[in-house]
Amino acid sequence: MINILEPYKISLVNSPYLQLRNDTFFKEMLSVIHTLGGGKIGQIVLNTAQSRICNAFVAHPGQSISFQITHTLDLRVPDNYANTFVKAFELNVEQRGVAIDDKGVLLSPQEYQASLSYQNKNHLPDINFTFVGGCFPVQGDILFDDIFHQVVRSRIEEAKKVKFNVNIIRYERFANSLHKISRSLDQHPIDVLTFSIRPEPFLRLVKFYYRYYDQVSKSKKWSLNLPWMNLVNPEKFDLLTNSNGFPSAGMPGGSFIQKIFRQLNYMAGTLAGNEKFAWEQYEKLIKEVIHFCHQHNVKLILLGPPVTFRSGMGAKLSRKLVRQVKNLVFASNVQFVDGAIGRKNDADWFDGNGIYASEKYHEVMADRLYRSLRTHGSVQGIPYDAPILVMPIPQSEMDTNSLMEQNEVYL
Repeated sequence: MINILEPYKISLVNSPYLQLRNDTFFKEMLSVIHTLGGGKIGQIVLNTAQSRICNAFVAHPGQSISFQITHTLDLRVPDNYANTFVKAFELNVEQRGVAIDDKGVLLSPQEYQASLSYQNKNHLPDINFTFVGGCFPVQGDILFDDIFHQVVRSRIEEAKKVKFNVNIIRYERFANSLHKISRSLDQHPIDVLTFSIRPEPFLRLVKFYYRYYDQVSKSKKWSLNLPWMNLVNPEKFDLLTNSNGFPSAGMPGGSFIQKIFRQLNYMAGTLAGNEKFAWEQYEKLIKEVIHFCHQHNVKLILLGPPVTFRSGMGAKLSRKLVRQVKNLVFASNVQFVDGAIGRKNDADWFDGNGIYASEKYHEVMADRLYRSLRTHGSVQGIPYDAPILVMPIPQSEMDTNSLMEQNEVYL
């Protein structure tokens, strides 16, 4: 954001911090802001104490936040939160329209109005929707209300007069994915689980040569990927917990030599049997998820990835993965929503690098998931012997599709 605004001589100002007595966190926040943008980011203050802290601020390199929210992917409104907020606001409100509770937290009138509105939904039945995937449900370059799960939520709540609660689980490895789902169910109910099929973790397992960031030694390392010798580092190092690790969706392009090396890496891994191993691991996980959902009476939807018709081993392996998943879906009588988009309008579906989905792609996936949920009538109580639903691709979207090959780990 800073780089975008700088040519226009526009400064970025951080939003106010409402905990007026928590000076420690406020100082930590200023340090992080300074690390990100130096003196190019301003800070709104709400009282004299915060003003003095800003005036006396001295940067401390490497300062981190001591308190972090641990449930950022659980988008539900906590039980009784709205009622508690309304009572606290009305008890402490002043003539100026704002309130400060006994802990020194400023309670805004906007959140008060939102809480009043939410109270009107308390009598409505809940639909608990959990999405298991990668970065797609948490994209920061899309307005929150335009992300697919929020579009689905809005449409479902309007059509069915329910509370549609969204929870997100991210996975980069096969090994711990089912545990994450099971742990989530222990914490709150799941009525509908959408499991996103992702080529990236599959392709990492196929590779013969693998680079990663080792948290213990704090250094970049490499290893051969040979499952038959118990060398499977892509499954040992979770990219979601390695803050300095290589991203799951690598940067596209690279030099000609790098592109050739990437293809040779996949070829060598395939010849070494890694492709067979990778599919066996993914197939095992999908079957476990299917069994888990049957066992716990959870409605399951498998969401397919964009399917590429580009050349190269990465594209070929990704297309084969989707075919194998579709065969498994039909054999298991599971609902499947196609994630393919026609290449004809790639510029509309993805960003300039072909990595992150556009707002338009979110709209299309929201519509397909919404139609999938509505096909069987009420989301709750859907029979598991219901027919398989493969959401069709509109004719206008046919004729090849996305740039998913560029979503591979960059070597």
